[in-house]
Amino acid sequence: MSIIINYRKNAIEISKTFSKKAAIYNSKEYNDLKNAKADFPTFRVCVKSTPKRSMEDKITMNDIVYYVTKKSGAESQEMETLKELRGTSVKEAKKASKDGYIFKVEETASFMEIKKWFFATYSELAEKSDKRQAQIDKIIAEAAKSAASA
Repeated sequence: MSIIINYRKNAIEISKTFSKKAAIYNSKEYNDLKNAKADFPTFRVCVKSTPKRSMEDKITMNDIVYYVTKKSGAESQEMETLKELRGTSVKEAKKASKDGYIFKVEETASFMEIKKWFFATYSELAEKSDKRQAQIDKIIAEAAKSAASA
């Protein structure tokens, strides 16, 4: 993201990364922001923050495999289901064939489908994530409240 002119809010919106680069005198970003401010003198400059990412957004396949292994075990039904969803990769198929040629690679579920299965199977993780976010929001609200009364 570079510069967005938001006419509705009368604001020049920039990202946090762009803001850091624009702080360097005479950099490309500095000059771009200076030109935008000259074009829109009554607009204020806003640094847009990135949206909060939940556990569901941050999780990787390695995290899923690790959690299933630790929680249910390497020989569990859940691990077998996960292996079935993942299918046989090209790397595994080459390793399994003697001559290195592969003709059959299983159709795999998409990562989004695997995540849906994972969070449906281990629903306690989503509940923990929601509780933790509520706790964080409460702490921030209390801090803002005490700062306003001071």
